[in-house]
Amino acid sequence: MKRAFIIFASLFLVFVTSSALMAQNWQWGKAGGSNGYDRANSVATDPSGNVYVAGHFDTSSITFGGTTLYNASTRYWDIFLVKYSPGGNVIWAKSFGGLYDDDATAVATDQLGNVYIAGSFYSPTMAFGTSIISNVSLNGSSDIFIAKFDENGANLWAKGIGSRNVVSVDEWDYATALATDSHNNVFMAGYYSDSIRFGTFWLRNSFPATGDGFIVKYDESGTAQWVNDITGIGEEKPAVLAVDQFDDVYVAGSFSSTSMVVSGTWPFTCSGNTDGFIAKYSNAGAVLWANKMGEAQNDNCYGLATDKAGNVYVGGTFNSPYMFCDSRIVYGHGYAFDMFLAKFSPTGTVRWAKGIGGLYEDFLYSIAIDSFDIYITGCFISDTIVLGPSRLITTSKSSFIGKFDTSGNAIWGKVPQGSPWSNSCGYSLAVDNFSNVYIAGDYGADSLVFGGDRLTSVGGVEDVFLAKLGQAFATGIDETVGADERLNVYPNPASNQVTIVLKLSSRYDRLLVTDQLGRKVYDRSVDSSQNEATIDVSGFAKGIYIVNAFSSVSIDRTMFVVD
Repeated sequence: MKRAFIIFASLFLVFVTSSALMAQNWQWGKAGGSNGYDRANSVATDPSGNVYVAGHFDTSSITFGGTTLYNASTRYWDIFLVKYSPGGNVIWAKSFGGLYDDDATAVATDQLGNVYIAGSFYSPTMAFGTSIISNVSLNGSSDIFIAKFDENGANLWAKGIGSRNVVSVDEWDYATALATDSHNNVFMAGYYSDSIRFGTFWLRNSFPATGDGFIVKYDESGTAQWVNDITGIGEEKPAVLAVDQFDDVYVAGSFSSTSMVVSGTWPFTCSGNTDGFIAKYSNAGAVLWANKMGEAQNDNCYGLATDKAGNVYVGGTFNSPYMFCDSRIVYGHGYAFDMFLAKFSPTGTVRWAKGIGGLYEDFLYSIAIDSFDIYITGCFISDTIVLGPSRLITTSKSSFIGKFDTSGNAIWGKVPQGSPWSNSCGYSLAVDNFSNVYIAGDYGADSLVFGGDRLTSVGGVEDVFLAKLGQAFATGIDETVGADERLNVYPNPASNQVTIVLKLSSRYDRLLVTDQLGRKVYDRSVDSSQNEATIDVSGFAKGIYIVNAFSSVSIDRTMFVVD
C-alpha cells in the first residue's frame, strides 16, 4: 500500500498542475547516429510509458546512449530496435541483419508489454536471437519479416514471408504497418509481388509486375488467423494500420489501379496517378466499409488513428490542385505537395477534411491521438505553414508536430527549437497513456534542439532523433487538471468504495473513470446540482485510476489508488 501511495502521490503532482502550467513543451530529445544514413521509421509506447524506436542504419556501427550496435554487413542497411524509459534513458538496444539491406518499418506493443517489429529483408538469412528466418525469393529480392520480443528484449518468435515468382520479374514483398488489439493479437499490412503464404493462407497476385496489398492477423504465438488482400491491375500499397477500442481494424494507403478491389467486395477506380484509400475490417477479418480519396495527381495516405468513440482520422499528402474525400473537397496550392487530414465516422461517413500546407512541398507521415486531440507529424519545405495561432518557419526542411481538436480546428504547431535549417523530418508519432507525445525521425543538420537537449550530429548524412513533448490535456475548451478546489476523492487509497466530491459551482454533468491504459471502467451522468458521487471499486483491479469530470465549459481530473 505504501508503494502504491508513493506512486500515486508522484503522479498526482503532475495532475494537479494547472492547464496554464501544462503547456506542451519539449521535455527531452535523444539522438542515435553514425557516419552514414540512419533513420527512425516507427515509434510506439507500452502500458508503462516506455518508448520503442525502430529503423535502420548503414554503416559499421551506431550508438544509442551508451550502447553501440554493430552492422553485420558494414555497408548495407541493418535494423535497430531501441527501448527508452519515459525519462529518455536507453534501457536496451538491439540490431539485426545479414549480408544485404534489411529494414524495420513498423513497431508496436501489446497490453502485456511485448514489442513487435516488421519490415523487409534482402539478406539470405537473418537471426532474431535463436529465431532464424530465410529469404525464399528466387532472385535476391526482398521478403517480409515480423518478430516478437518480451519487455527485456528476448525474442519470442519470428516469421519470414515471401513470394516465389515463376516469371522473370522482381519478387519484392514489404511489410509497412503493425497494430495490436486488446487480446494481444497483432495485425500486419504491406504488399507483395506474386504468390505469398501466411501460415496456411495463400494469396496470389494476378499481375506479378505490380504490387497487391495484404492485411494479416496473428495470435500471440504467431499463428496466422486470417489474411485479406487488396487487389487490382496496378499497385495497391497499404501504408498504415490502426485498431479501435472495439478491436475493429483499419488500413489505409494508396493505389494506382483503374480497378482496385478491397477484399473482393469494394471496387474503386483511381482518379489520377495514385489515390488514397481507407478500409475497415471486423476483428474476424470481414470488410465493413471502404472509401477512397484523391483526384488527378498523386494522393497518398500515410497516417491513421482512431478515437474512443470509434471515429477514425486519416491523413497524408496530395499534389492535385484539389482532392475529394468522399463528398468533401480539400484544396491545395497548385501542384506542390500539401497535407490533408480527414475524419470518418465509425460507419465510414466523412465528418470533415482539411488541407494543410504552404507554397512548396509539405508531407504528413503519421497521426496519433490522445483522449481528446489529434496530433500529426511529417516535414515541410514551404517557408511557412500556419497551424492555428502558430506560424512555423523553415529555411530548409523541418519536422513538426501539429495539434488539432476533434472538429478539425488547428490548436498549435511546434518545430524543433532554434533550428529553422534542421533538415529534419518526423516519420512517426506515438502518445502514451499520460498523453505525452513522442516523435521519431531523422535530421541532417549539425544540431537539433528539443527543450534543454541539443542533439549533435556525429558527422553522418542523416542521424536518428526521438523527442518527447510534455503532458497533453488541452481540448480546445477551458480545462483545469485535478483542480482540488473543484474535485476531490476519499478515501485514497481505497479498497471498497470511493466518494468523489463535486463542487456545485462547476456544474458537472458526467463522470468518467479510466485505468492507466485509458480503458473505461465507470461512466455515468450526474445532475449538475449533485455535490458528490460514490463508486463501488471492490471489483476494480489494484492500480491507479483517473477521474474525469465533465461540464459544458471544463474538464477536471483527479486520481485515486485501489490497493
